[in-house]
Amino acid sequence: SIAGLSLTIRQAIKDYAQFDDKLSDVMKTTGLTKERVLELNKELEKIDTRTSQEQLLNLARIAGKLGITAEEEILGFVRAADQISVALGEDLGGAEDAVRELGKLTDIFKLKELYGQEEALLKIGSAINELGMASTANEAYLVEFSKRTAGIAPQAGVSAQNILGIAATLDALGQKAEMSSTAYSKLMTTMTKKTAEFANIANMELGEFSRLMEQDANEAMIRVFEGISKNEGGFQQL
Repeated sequence: SIAGLSLTIRQAIKDYAQFDDKLSDVMKTTGLTKERVLELNKELEKIDTRTSQEQLLNLARIAGKLGITAEEEILGFVRAADQISVALGEDLGGAEDAVRELGKLTDIFKLKELYGQEEALLKIGSAINELGMASTANEAYLVEFSKRTAGIAPQAGVSAQNILGIAATLDALGQKAEMSSTAYSKLMTTMTKKTAEFANIANMELGEFSRLMEQDANEAMIRVFEGISKNEGGFQQL
């Protein structure tokens, strides 16, 4: 009995030390005091999930690493991240990787400003999950392509959903993420530099095509593709 009690006490001490380490990790990344992190932990306990408390605290740590420091935003991030880790964790290389990558995308495409942290994460997570289920596109490919085009897409005014749609199409056609994202970025840049040439390909007036580029660059690209598909001059002219 004494031996059993001793083992129980040792395990309890070990568990408390691990829990305390998790609290410290959250404190480091979020800048919150230990008292505030303990209050946050009480709110995390109210989340209806099978995920362990330590794992939820780990998600709070990731929130801090992504620059989220307000308690309410951290809580919203953890709620959304918990659902994402269940839905996409296996497809994106683990729960932590999935949440971190999607968190970056919500920031890059300014989704947080439109919907708030929790809803932004859920929206982009749901879009990736739906595309993965509805097509042969790989979820990891969608994230990789979106990250690689993050330098040009937001500047061109191309939305996250349009980028994910393009990514799903290219993956279904067997294109590599590295090559296709580079080709896409070059195309969008060239369309901006040589607007007159691309307006001609799209069979549109220059002024009309220029306005479309400013208002909806994705639609302008589609018009160019439609113009190419109707080309009757053969492959050489194309």
